[in-house]
Amino acid sequence: MVRVQTGADLGAGRHLFVGDASSQGGEAAGTTDSAAVVKNMKGTPINDMFAKNGKIREDGRMIHDMYLFEVNRPSESKGRWDDCKPLATVPGNEAFQSLDASRCPLVKK
Repeated sequence: MVRVQTGADLGAGRHLFVGDASSQGGEAAGTTDSAAVVKNMKGTPINDMFAKNGKIREDGRMIHDMYLFEVNRPSESKGRWDDCKPLATVPGNEAFQSLDASRCPLVKK
């Protein structure tokens, strides 16, 4: 089973070099110009094994849905990797600090 951090790292690399899941490979921006690559990354939604409904905001923060889980009791587990059950999905715009509260100099207020 892939660990969370490994999944996040793989997703970040795929987003940088491939783009969204429908891309067939290659550099998504078609250039090595960093401004063009960042623009492409910010404009490409992120939906992979780590993040659902993800996007990179103008301050560079990647926001995505977060999940609340409850650990199963041993009697509830039906087999290997059946460790927890999902209780709720928190939308990314609620799970992360808002742009209004950001002190990042990249955010134009």
